[in-house]
Formats: sequence, C-alpha cells, structure tokens
Amino acid sequence: MKKHCRFATFHNGWRVTFARGVSPERSLCVGFTLIELLVVIAIIAILAAILFPVFSQAREKARQSSCLSNTKQIALAIVQYTTDYDERFPAGNHPDNTTCAGIPFRYGWRGWVVNVLWPYVRNPQLFACPSRAPGWTINADAGGAWCTNAVLNQTTYSYNYLGPSAIGLMIPRVLEPARFTLMWDSQNRWTDCAIVSRCGLWTNRDICHYLGYDVVGGNCGTPSGAAPNLNYTSWHMLGNNFVYADGHAKWNRWQNMKWGDIINRQETTLDYANYDRPCVQMPATGAWPWSG
Repeated sequence: MKKHCRFATFHNGWRVTFARGVSPERSLCVGFTLIELLVVIAIIAILAAILFPVFSQAREKARQSSCLSNTKQIALAIVQYTTDYDERFPAGNHPDNTTCAGIPFRYGWRGWVVNVLWPYVRNPQLFACPSRAPGWTINADAGGAWCTNAVLNQTTYSYNYLGPSAIGLMIPRVLEPARFTLMWDSQNRWTDCAIVSRCGLWTNRDICHYLGYDVVGGNCGTPSGAAPNLNYTSWHMLGNNFVYADGHAKWNRWQNMKWGDIINRQETTLDYANYDRPCVQMPATGAWPWSG
C-alpha cells in the first residue's frame, strides 16, 4: 500500500512531499519499496496459481454440461427411431462400404448411426462434444476422403453396435434399459468388434486408452504410465457422458461401469460371468461377443 505523504511549501513556491514519520532531511518522498513490490507480486502469483485451475475446471464443467445436453437429445432421437421401427435399434447398411455412392446410406462401418438418426435430430452440433470438437472422421470413402453427400463427416461419440447386435437389435430383449449404454464420448466411433479382439473395446479402444496397453495386453499405444489418454476417452473429469437405452443420459467413469452395461444379455455362461464384472477387469472370454 502506498504510504501517506505530507506537503511542505517553501517561500520560493516549491512544494516538497515528505512521508509521514520520515524527516525532511532524510527523504523528500517515500513510495513503494522494492520489498513491498515483490510481496505484492508474490501474492498475485499465489492467487493466480490457486484460481486458474479452478477457472479451468469450471470451464470444463460447462463444456461437460453442454455435451450432456447433446447426448440427451441423441438419446431421445434413438428412442424415436425405435418407436418408428418396431422396437428395433438403428440398422441399415448399404452394400457399398467403399465409395460415397453407398457410405452415406450405411449406419455402420465407414458410415455412422447419424445416417439413420438424422430425420429425428437435424442439428450437426449435437454430434460434437465441445471439449473435443469437431471430432474424428465418419462417412468417408475407403481412401479417407469425406463424402460430401453425407449429412455429417465428424463426430466425438462412439456408438455401441456390439451390444444391440448381441440381442438381435430387438428392444424387448434388453434386460435393463436404464443400464444398457448405446453411446459415449470417444475417439472410437464404432464399438463393433468383440470386446477382447484386435479392434475390441478392451484390447485396442476405450478401455485400453483408459488403463494402458500393458495393463490390458492390448495395442492401443497408450502405456500405463500415461493412462488414461484423455485425447481419446474420459476427457470430462476422467469420465464420459453415456447414452442409455431408456432415453436418459448421465456422466460416469469406466471403473464404475460393468460389462453388462455394454452387453446387456444373460444367455450364455460367459454372459453370466461377465454381467456384473467391472469394465476395468478383463472379461471372461471364449466366444463372440466377448472375444473373437
């Protein structure tokens, strides 16, 4: 704080300022000292170090909320689709999966589920999480070139093709709709391979990025020392926004998820063994959809 000063006016009209408590002989004016300036700078630096992470987390929380709103709208679009299509999950693949003559009409590989959901939600911004927008490529030909006749060419979400396929795409076969996940934040747009396989969720995709390849025995390129790789999954405070079969959406972390949330059936011995096993533990394997 600047010290209060007194003024003295001499006969020649000059006015000299003296600091309170300091004699005129010793000082004409005393302002901030070097020590005082350093103390103020140190206090500002400490406050910045405390507040900047808080502000950063607040901004990320706002983006997470916006993303959750997106996923809720997508969830409602899926519900509307299943209502119109005899209680069946999105389906429909054009036989051409190499050129743009067919890819924009596919809901699966190289296309994406947005191609069948578009009539219910005509807003491309809903398919891009603000934390990772614009996202990664979909609706591209075999050479990677975007199909300009597609409704969308990038997204930040993964659709769970595997789970609905395991129950024949039929809604009545879902055991727990409020638990069955259909979509979440991810660089992996197509969750369509057996869980423990070359392109599976455990071996090479989300769980591998979350835990590290030397934990899961995978090949995703994320070592355990660097896990989780937030460029590819769990970028919302180490969690994702998940879409569920009953139409709701919520935030969760992989360690709180069970394999029954991905493969929502109990038809085989493996299904029973894995249903309540955490997703951060390798599932029992032996047959599709658990391995292959």
